[in-house]
Amino acid sequence: MTVISVSAPGKAIVCGEYAVLRGAPAISMAVNRRARVTLTPAEDDYCTLQTPGYAEGERRFRVRADGCIDWLDDPPEDGLALVEHAYRSCTIQGLPGSLHRSIVRIDTREFHDRRSGDKLGLGSSAAVSVALVAALAGGESSGVDCWSLPSDVHTAFQGGYGSGVDVATSCQGGVIAYRKNDGDQSARTEWPEGLFYRLLFSGQAADTLSKIRKLPDSGSKSWSRLISNAEEASAAWIAGNAGNILDAIRSYIGALFQFSDQHDLGVFAAGHHAMVDLAAADGTVYKPCGAGGGDIGIVLASRQDDVDAFCEHALELGFAPLNIELDEQGLREDEAASDE
Repeated sequence: MTVISVSAPGKAIVCGEYAVLRGAPAISMAVNRRARVTLTPAEDDYCTLQTPGYAEGERRFRVRADGCIDWLDDPPEDGLALVEHAYRSCTIQGLPGSLHRSIVRIDTREFHDRRSGDKLGLGSSAAVSVALVAALAGGESSGVDCWSLPSDVHTAFQGGYGSGVDVATSCQGGVIAYRKNDGDQSARTEWPEGLFYRLLFSGQAADTLSKIRKLPDSGSKSWSRLISNAEEASAAWIAGNAGNILDAIRSYIGALFQFSDQHDLGVFAAGHHAMVDLAAADGTVYKPCGAGGGDIGIVLASRQDDVDAFCEHALELGFAPLNIELDEQGLREDEAASDE
């Protein structure tokens, strides 16, 4: 076994969050913050796990024949369930025995704000699922299905919740139009010409799963407007006219406001509501990305100057513009990670 090093990008959902859980399309962009997984062969009869960005130190473990992990050192307080699900699933699929003796490094430091150290909410668990499964299978070029198995691992990790859009984005990179249905469909699309953006951090972390657990069943009429507006926003995005996209996303924001209020989701809490109002006054469009109630948001406009002016005002509201951009690459093989 040689050293295997792979990485997968995080994501930001531009439009369609929540609605995507009920079959509506979402527009999602991969971002240039990556989960990096490196497997280095070792002579020990166990694996050693390093998780910079999640928990300091090293933890040893053995993998049983059924893929279950026996920890030789106590895992961190929040556990390492994602690692356990990945090993179990990959073993069932024929994980090579040589990978049971390795140093496993899962580096998610890029998913934290570089100034405060706070987690940004860019889909680190999905990116880790994609990169770790690929590494355990022998690397990105091994022919592993970089979608279905990581998706199963991530769904198990989330207790059956989620749409899969974050895993699809990490696999493919770039901008995708994603729809959850019987076959889970995603297609690469382009960032529209004449549409400018910036991601901003609220300074607070969001609890995505707690919000998803509060959602009504699929038969509730409260979904109809949100789904309809998500369909319209996706169609506008694919058509590519920046002005129409901004109008459609404004409509989606209105539907998301209503949906959040109906189900007490707090999507626009943690300052996002004030940012939406600021954008309306500035002639731009702002919305939270993903679950809301913290994490990141995105400002969109037809002029870069308008984006820059909005970001200056956003600082006064405690939102930090981020140096994060679209990443056209999805899962990829990298040079071996360093310890720095």
